[in-house]
Amino acid sequence: MTKKSRFFAAVVGIAAAACVAMFLGELLEFEYPYAMTILRVANARTAAGEAVGDVIARTLNVQQSQLHWHRCSLCKSFDKTLPPGMIRVQMSIIPKDNYVFAFHPRSNVLYPDDQRTHDAFPAMHGRD
Repeated sequence: MTKKSRFFAAVVGIAAAACVAMFLGELLEFEYPYAMTILRVANARTAAGEAVGDVIARTLNVQQSQLHWHRCSLCKSFDKTLPPGMIRVQMSIIPKDNYVFAFHPRSNVLYPDDQRTHDAFPAMHGRD
C-alpha cells in the first residue's frame, strides 16, 4: 500500500466509525448526536432578548450549572406538533421538575412549549 492509499483508508475508516457512532447514539437515545443543538439552546434568548439561562435560574432560584438541557430522537418525534422550524427541547433541574420548550434556531429564541412551562416562566412569554 502506498502512503496515499493508507491515508485514504484511514480517512474512510474514521468517517465510517463516526457514522456508526452517530447512528448508535441516536438509536440508543444518547444525547451526543444533539450536542450542538443543546449548546445553542443553553445560550438562547427569550423573545424579549434576555439570556434564557439567566431568566430560568433567577425564576427557579438555582445556579445555571444546575440546568440540564435535553434533546433526543423521542423529542424529535414530537417536533411535528410545533410550528415549522421549531425544535422541542427539555430542561430539568435534577432531581426536580422537567420543563418543555420550543427553540427557534434561526432567531436563537426559546419559548415555553406547554402550559406548565408557560406558567412557570412568565418572563419568557412571546408566542401567545
